[in-house]
Amino acid sequence: MEPIPFSEIAHEFLRLVPKGSEALQKLPDEVRTEFEQWSTGVDLYDFLSRAFMRPALLPELLADHPDGELLKGSFAFIEGLALSEDEYVQGALHFEVYDQFLREKRILSRAESLLLPAAREGLTSLLANTYGVWGGVEEALATFNWD
Repeated sequence: MEPIPFSEIAHEFLRLVPKGSEALQKLPDEVRTEFEQWSTGVDLYDFLSRAFMRPALLPELLADHPDGELLKGSFAFIEGLALSEDEYVQGALHFEVYDQFLREKRILSRAESLLLPAAREGLTSLLANTYGVWGGVEEALATFNWD
């Protein structure tokens, strides 16, 4: 996997994430148009939340019978972003992707099994630097208060 350049994020999202186009179609017209016409002024935090995590990835991570292709494509997309050296992209990943994995134990457990190396490193860094969990995902699963 290669890093996804900022200018190609929407294109790669649509290429890698099955149902990505369907998720975009559910957004209000002005938001969808902004995302589809991707430019340097697009809010990546908003995109990851509104077009990717909430409508596509989080429901699959919670599903009893998740769509394997959607998960595979989604985690490839995350890995491409994780390989980016852009600090803005890394910040968006931390808040809108990795932090969302910590919403429920089931989400983190399933995500952990699908993370690719750069994304795993990003999540491990978030756990250590933000939450003081130095033992990675395994320690988080065992020690977080999941109530």
